[in-house]
Amino acid sequence: MGTVGDELRHLRRGRGVLDPELPGRIGPSLKSLSGIGDSDSPTEARSKLIALVDELARDLADDLRLAMSAALAIHPDAQHRFLDERMDWLSFQLARSVRSARRRVEEAIQSIDSSCPRAPVSGLAEHAPSGWHLGSLRTLLRLDGPVPISEETRTIVADVNGLNEILISTRVPVADAGTSQLGVDFEVVYGGSLRRAERPTRSYFRYAVALPHPLAAGDQHEVRVLLRVPQDRLFQPRYVFEPLRRCDAFELLIRFGPDTRPAQLWRVPGIPYGMTDDFEDPKFLEPLDSFGEVRLNFGFLKPGLAYGAKWTARARY
Repeated sequence: MGTVGDELRHLRRGRGVLDPELPGRIGPSLKSLSGIGDSDSPTEARSKLIALVDELARDLADDLRLAMSAALAIHPDAQHRFLDERMDWLSFQLARSVRSARRRVEEAIQSIDSSCPRAPVSGLAEHAPSGWHLGSLRTLLRLDGPVPISEETRTIVADVNGLNEILISTRVPVADAGTSQLGVDFEVVYGGSLRRAERPTRSYFRYAVALPHPLAAGDQHEVRVLLRVPQDRLFQPRYVFEPLRRCDAFELLIRFGPDTRPAQLWRVPGIPYGMTDDFEDPKFLEPLDSFGEVRLNFGFLKPGLAYGAKWTARARY
């Protein structure tokens, strides 16, 4: 998830600390700082997390402590099912608008994030800079033309004020060492402008996309990009999304052509990337419709796992 602030923003959604699946929603930084172990029960994890949040918020102003307690459903009078209900309660207590209440929560999170010790977690800052997450990713993969084309629409949600750039990465196997610097034809259709392209390895590509204006915390913004895989690239019979940051929803629509339609296709339900080559679990076989299309939906993806589809190879690319 990234920083303590990112993990607190993730936890405030839904039921907050009252989520019955709480241990799986606590990020590595908060787990490390609170001493939560893999064997802890949800009750034990909740108790340790609340104690940590109370400690981290101890020096905040009264209104910010209240905001943090309400956002996470820690306050006994704000243990509502949804965050919006808790923000309504907080706005009444503060005698301020709901928008002001949300700003208090964000201010509390930023204050905690800037003052708390950093836990020893994997350093993803270069590959997955904090400050935003994906409300959704919608991908149309077209395999019915001369080359594979991926049309990706991202709903960006800012976690901080002043967000002005996002990072998009992709992995494309290459056929030889003499490939172009960009690796694939990358185009920003709307919602931003390509600022720079990088190639850390032969098959891994990163694209920094500048946003048209800075986003404030909580703002949403849609960016659509097009990726065309040239004919000199290898194209494996799979398409998986391996999120490095929070992603709440992923929709994948694949359209095959008459000569690329596979005999079998498997849904990849969230597994380690290294398992995707050999993944053929019959429980996850998915049918194609009469037009050669399949639509798959995934929710609340776990960073580091692979989601998408794998199929038997018939593609001519």
